[in-house]
Amino acid sequence: MPSVQGFHDEFDGAGADIVGVAISAPEPEVRALIDKQNLSFPIAYDPAGQLSSVYGVSGVPFYIFIDKAGRIAHTIPGAPADVTTIRDLIEGLQME
Repeated sequence: MPSVQGFHDEFDGAGADIVGVAISAPEPEVRALIDKQNLSFPIAYDPAGQLSSVYGVSGVPFYIFIDKAGRIAHTIPGAPADVTTIRDLIEGLQME
């Protein structure tokens, strides 16, 4: 989560948004994690897995990059090899 928070801090207000989705933990645990890690990006609570189903999430972490037209441009199941991959995708979507 700290790396995701870092991306939020870096790209907030620069044409990129980051939204977390909590899919399996009880809501009080999610809220405690948000507070403990001082997360400031929005986190949707999806206990029924509706968002996961719509976007084809097969496990966590799972990164979905949505372009300016609202279409899924890229997905990364699992943790990316490095943060440069995510940064490059975000910067590329900002230019589209």
